[in-house]
Amino acid sequence: MQQANALKEMFEVIKKRFVWILLLAIGAGTVSGLFSYYWVTPSYQSSSQFLVQTTKEQEQPTYDASQISTNIDLISTYNVIIRSPRILDIVSEEFGRGVSAQNITVSSESGSQVVTVGATDNDPEQVVRLANTVVEVFKEEIPKLMYVNNVNIIAEAKGAQQISPNPVLNIAIAVVLGMMVGAGLVLLFGYFDNTIKSEADIERLVDIPVIGVISHVDHKGVILKEEFTKAQRKRGRGVLLNAKKKTV
Repeated sequence: MQQANALKEMFEVIKKRFVWILLLAIGAGTVSGLFSYYWVTPSYQSSSQFLVQTTKEQEQPTYDASQISTNIDLISTYNVIIRSPRILDIVSEEFGRGVSAQNITVSSESGSQVVTVGATDNDPEQVVRLANTVVEVFKEEIPKLMYVNNVNIIAEAKGAQQISPNPVLNIAIAVVLGMMVGAGLVLLFGYFDNTIKSEADIERLVDIPVIGVISHVDHKGVILKEEFTKAQRKRGRGVLLNAKKKTV
């Protein structure tokens, strides 16, 4: 019963201050949107794909499962080579500025010999050029490092996709967090609010049943209890400023 009453009081506190929670959520969403659109530098990604066949496979064009398995295993080696200084130094020289391994990703579908090279940059045009440059340099350098001389580019990078920030997702997260923080603050303020608002508060504090209420009295007379209660509910905190007064 006490838990039910506590939950009811929490619900009443949240309901009473819901406007504050809503304003805080809107404010958080607005700040997040402005931050995402005008403050964070966007990052773009583009990718190109190539297929590598070893020299042995060229000499024996027939289907060889073991050779294909070997080619797939070599993809992890290509990953290291592409992101190594041997390739990236040449790419940086052709690109006109430094390119680090963090800007390049290498991946492939399971069981596939097709390798996808992804590039990230803050410039949507330069990132396309970067992805294509990495593959071109790899195509020129790999025969010098391994017995591989058949690199076929099957898909050049042509467009860039923005990968961060995601303004819609950021705003949604900020709104949810704003509502959670707002609800927490409202409950916290309610917990430390020691003002007495009703007879139930008095009973809870002194643990003695209330057997009567003395109406508010001022120099003009007595305010009827019904009007006092009505004004109390309207104000929410028992602050009686404009209640109609009647003299008895």
